[in-house]
Amino acid sequence: KRQAVYFPPCHQREQAFGQPYLELLGLIPGLKTDALQGNLYCCGLAGVMGFKRDFHDASIQLGNRLMAKIEALNPETLLTDCLSCRIQFNQVLRCKVQHPIEVLAEAYRQADVELQRRLRLKSP
Repeated sequence: KRQAVYFPPCHQREQAFGQPYLELLGLIPGLKTDALQGNLYCCGLAGVMGFKRDFHDASIQLGNRLMAKIEALNPETLLTDCLSCRIQFNQVLRCKVQHPIEVLAEAYRQADVELQRRLRLKSP
């Protein structure tokens, strides 16, 4: 099974509408997705702050606690719907980082290919 960790971004947690992507990802065969648990820190990019040269080092330092927590889990893939977080994770982490929609689209394509293969096997 493919192993993934889902990181709900700060703005999503503050809006308190749950983790809809986690529920959808749970429907994908062959994918085990766990939500990051416990204290969820900022990735450090903090909107545009981390893009500014003067704040780059502070941005990396701000995200250190979260990065250490993710690295300890050693996920094959880290999933988050926040563009800023994905940029920061790609700068710092070694694992693959994706938007949940990318994984859902990939699963949909694979399911479609499998369905077409089955239909061809049934045709005379």
